[in-house]
Amino acid sequence: MSSPPTISKQRTQWFKAIAILLPFLLLLTLEGGLRIVGYGTDYPLFVTSETNADYWVMNPQVSEKYFSQNANATVGYQEPFLKSKGASTFRVFVLGASTAVGYPYLHNGSFHRHLQYRLNRTFPDKTIEVINLALTAVNSYTVLDFAEQLVDYRPDAVLIYAGHNEYYGALGVGSTTAVGNNPTIVRLILQLREWRLVQLLINTLDLFKPSVSKSDLQENLMKRMTAEQSIAYESDLYQKGIRQYEANLTATLSTLNEQNIPTFISTLVSNEKDLTPFISDSTQEESSAEYVYQLGKAAYQRKDFSLAKQHFVQAKELDMLRFRAPGALNNIIRELTEQFPNVHLVDARAHLEAQVPHGIIGNEVLLEHVHPNQLGYSLIADAFYQQLREEGMIDIDWKLASDWETAYREMPITEVDSLKGAYEIMILKEGWPFYEPIAELDTANRTLPEAIAGALTVQQISWEEAMERLYQHYYQNQNYKEALKVAEAITLEHPNEVQFFTKAAGLALQLNDIQKADYLFQRALAREESASLARKIAINFIKADALEEALPYLQYIMDRESTDVLSFRLVGAIKSIQVLTEKADLLKNDTGKMIQLAESYLLLGKQDTAEGYLQAVLNQEPNHQQAITLMKKIQN
Repeated sequence: MSSPPTISKQRTQWFKAIAILLPFLLLLTLEGGLRIVGYGTDYPLFVTSETNADYWVMNPQVSEKYFSQNANATVGYQEPFLKSKGASTFRVFVLGASTAVGYPYLHNGSFHRHLQYRLNRTFPDKTIEVINLALTAVNSYTVLDFAEQLVDYRPDAVLIYAGHNEYYGALGVGSTTAVGNNPTIVRLILQLREWRLVQLLINTLDLFKPSVSKSDLQENLMKRMTAEQSIAYESDLYQKGIRQYEANLTATLSTLNEQNIPTFISTLVSNEKDLTPFISDSTQEESSAEYVYQLGKAAYQRKDFSLAKQHFVQAKELDMLRFRAPGALNNIIRELTEQFPNVHLVDARAHLEAQVPHGIIGNEVLLEHVHPNQLGYSLIADAFYQQLREEGMIDIDWKLASDWETAYREMPITEVDSLKGAYEIMILKEGWPFYEPIAELDTANRTLPEAIAGALTVQQISWEEAMERLYQHYYQNQNYKEALKVAEAITLEHPNEVQFFTKAAGLALQLNDIQKADYLFQRALAREESASLARKIAINFIKADALEEALPYLQYIMDRESTDVLSFRLVGAIKSIQVLTEKADLLKNDTGKMIQLAESYLLLGKQDTAEGYLQAVLNQEPNHQQAITLMKKIQN
């Protein structure tokens, strides 16, 4: 009987290799098939704008990558920016969570909009883009993931305000979405979520999970995201949160630093004086957060403010419900800014401490535990503004830099935005962990802005609709100052829409604010470079007797339309008026010059002014034939 044929060693190795590779080939085939049929998503940070294909906007679905349940996934701003970056553009991206978003104001109350408005005024000849990529209820995992994708979008600077959500934000060590305590493993899982097979597996497992009930959704997001409500100071889970933040922030700053992207990261601010700790350790009263907090209040009442501050800070550190970032995170921020040459410290905490009584942060600048009021957001924006200036960003010459008080006073935050923020906080505090009942509201005697803000808060109307109603209310009541504030607010929300800038500029002219009108018209013309728009602007300035301001726009027309004779004549008329009126005293008895002025004003369409000069001539020479002819021309 013959022996079976033997398989060579080389063929055996091939068989083993195929056996090992076969499962991977099968997985790759399945992955490719799912992609071909269009299953799942890539979760890109940016997608093409639906309204203009020339612009990128933040992907409204990108947050689904970080949340285990889409019901909890949050949506940020969709602020458009050009795919083709202009030479005069300074592009800034903002990373962070709800404080960086601007909660509860969400639109122009956020610190990034304060900063945008101020930088626009400081550099009117540049295009300043401050693009907010912050998301509510995320933490350093999202910040890192976004930072790694920003390089391709040519940022001139990145601003970071993040840290309060390190325990309970998406994938945080104490959150309902936690998938592990090792940052490296969690980041690997995030990368795997881009795979269609992993998405299919997750979606399949979700079918067997209990669905999110209406009662669950009625609970605020803070509660839905919190798994470990009591995390003791210096405990193992507490330390894991610190290590998670340090690892992710180090990777974030290292990535941006290696790409030579200037990065500005802020220290974190929380309410210490006016927030009773949420959860205290009941087993050790004398070292519990509540006990130490009461010591702080007693010291404050005795006016021992130094000791009071120590107790308030310690009480915050001992609070076991970790919605306020531990002081260790600010230490990490300060240490890391020393390690990377392209990373700069923005000490918002010190900035706010300098503005509040006795340097103790409380309700003067914060609404509840971590979210600033309008004053607080303005101060955080000022901290970033001053640091950008100190580092010589945008331009070495900040000759139009404004002081903080002026910037805060001029910021166009409407009454509805302010009221809506107040209503949002009332609703938030009604639930866990505050449980503060909402005060009785006098709905029968509400003002129209109060009614609009109420409808906006419960999402009966959009922000744009709210602003339109508010604008019409102010305009019809001839409150042009408040109407202008609304119009300017809309330009910040829709910075590429020319008609909003021209409307706001028109209101500024009605208020005789020529400087602001000129600024707004310049921004309109930068977005629609056309002689026809420049002509409308010049006419508006001429009607408002702002002849000096009209000249650049007439010059703009002549540079583009050399055959426009009218613009040449209007420029000549304006310059003639400027020369003739330079020495007003010499005009009184010079009828010839007064006739020239009358002719120039007639050319500009200013009949009343021309008539005044002609009448002055006729008062001296009743039979002055040229004056009589011109007067008849006006009267006819």
